[in-house]
Amino acid sequence: MITRVFFSSIVLLLAMTGAAISQPKRVLIVHSVGRDFSPWDYYARKIREELRLQSKDPIDIFEASLSTARFPDGNEDAFVDYLNAVFSERKLDLIMTIGGPAARFFQQNRQRIFPSIPTLYAALAQRMSSNAPATDAMVSVTVDVLSTLDQILKLVPETTMVFIVIGRSPIEKLWLEEMRKLFQPLTSRVDITYSNELSLEEILKQVAILPPRSFIVYGQMLVDAAGVVHEGNRAIDRIHAVANAPIFSEQDAFFGRGIVGGRMTNISDVSQRTAAVAVRILSGELPGSIKTPPIPAASPRYDWRELKRWNISESQLPPGSEVFFACPASGSNINYSCRLLWRPFCCRRASLHCCSSSGGDALSPRRRRPVAVRRSSV
Repeated sequence: MITRVFFSSIVLLLAMTGAAISQPKRVLIVHSVGRDFSPWDYYARKIREELRLQSKDPIDIFEASLSTARFPDGNEDAFVDYLNAVFSERKLDLIMTIGGPAARFFQQNRQRIFPSIPTLYAALAQRMSSNAPATDAMVSVTVDVLSTLDQILKLVPETTMVFIVIGRSPIEKLWLEEMRKLFQPLTSRVDITYSNELSLEEILKQVAILPPRSFIVYGQMLVDAAGVVHEGNRAIDRIHAVANAPIFSEQDAFFGRGIVGGRMTNISDVSQRTAAVAVRILSGELPGSIKTPPIPAASPRYDWRELKRWNISESQLPPGSEVFFACPASGSNINYSCRLLWRPFCCRRASLHCCSSSGGDALSPRRRRPVAVRRSSV
């Protein structure tokens, strides 16, 4: 009898230990505008992937969206009440914000929303991170707005007009003010036009009839002047389809969707570092003790197809540039067409080594595979 009780106790203890070990870490991800708005949707997807790759513990992810960031009169008190109602009975191990608006919201309401829960601000511009509490962690990126036009003018010196695509949501208005201030010294050299007073339909008409030697800068298009909300990549895809000038953006979320390229924020790198900080916090480190320097833009990358489309020579690219999405040169009697399985395959200019991807990010060296080409006689 005593032996049976002893073994039963051992079995119960092991079961309780196993349950404790397998208890998932609960992470609340708060989106700035919505789950499907670019470029933040790319950050969130990559961060979720990296969290599950890097964490030794199972991760249980909850997600909420600060939809009030789309509108100037959004009621943030209602969102505070919502979060408290939903998660007051659920133990959270980490709160992570994606983008500037969500970070600002939590910083302003820190004492009203789970002040004791570790918080990590991710994927926000360094210039918008000054109000972050010292007790929280942060992974910010360096956004050099002024370098946007500088890169364009170095790549295509004859540029005389720049059309900047930007919407009218509160976060877009902040960036518009920043751009107007920083670009002012360049207005004597180029004509700069902003789209904040236009609907997307009006923008499409404008970019189709731009004068020669024009360039388009795609900033953001969350909410246009007509109040229409634009999720995902639909806005940039429609603009690229009709534009009569090359498109530039500093976000690599749009790389491969029609932008020429340049020095862009490397979302994969930012997401890996963000997940690494999150795992350290979930393992017990104090968020305020983890200091991550702002992440600068990556080395310049360019889309071979856009360079060819706009007759931009590779000789004009800055040193250290990489050229992606290049198809092999065709012979006189053979057509080569790229077989796109996930994203177009790429070609590194430095080594002229072509590659493709079939199940992940085609820009990741870890996932490159030999070029897949289909040939057909002419």
